[in-house]
Amino acid sequence: MKRRFIGILAAFLAIQPITAKCEPVISPSTLTEWKQAANEGFASAQYNLGVLYYHGMSVTQDYSEAAKWFRMAANQGHGNAQFNLGTAYFKGQGVTQDYAEAARLYRLAGVNGIVEAQYQLGLMYIKALGVGQDAVEAVKWFRLAAGQGHGNAQFNLGVSYEYGVGVPLDKRIAKEWYGKACSGGVQKGCEFSRKLGAEGY
Repeated sequence: MKRRFIGILAAFLAIQPITAKCEPVISPSTLTEWKQAANEGFASAQYNLGVLYYHGMSVTQDYSEAAKWFRMAANQGHGNAQFNLGTAYFKGQGVTQDYAEAARLYRLAGVNGIVEAQYQLGLMYIKALGVGQDAVEAVKWFRLAAGQGHGNAQFNLGVSYEYGVGVPLDKRIAKEWYGKACSGGVQKGCEFSRKLGAEGY
């Protein structure tokens, strides 16, 4: 049963691409201002430069340079930078791949409320990547992400309750979580919710 649970969750183990909240093309004057602000220690500017170097927007793509700027911002507690640096360590982009460091950074970002970090850390506890396998801890992080409307985390909580992994077995609660995942656009949530409904839950 636990093996099936892990197999289902493994389908979701796809670290999301680093997201950007900036325009695809940055003017030279804006880039100059960001570099100056970043060198003066402004975390948001450091984060923005990291995103530009990661995606190769208005600069030559350079994962090492991206990781450098993400690290500077992350060290100042910038949640998105912590998540992006964690993803760099998970993928080995610009840094040596290190699951333990990725998990550490995802935890910091998760505490800062970054929903994708919470979800990814839950997956790492399921798959024992950089951390010991711990279904209870995985559920804790899935629950945090699910509370912010993360559909895959909601689905994974449904699986947890349906099979009693990390939580007491409760198919009615499982169906509720599947329903929430379905409402959030996760097709498997719809399928699993219907299946439990057909079983009388």
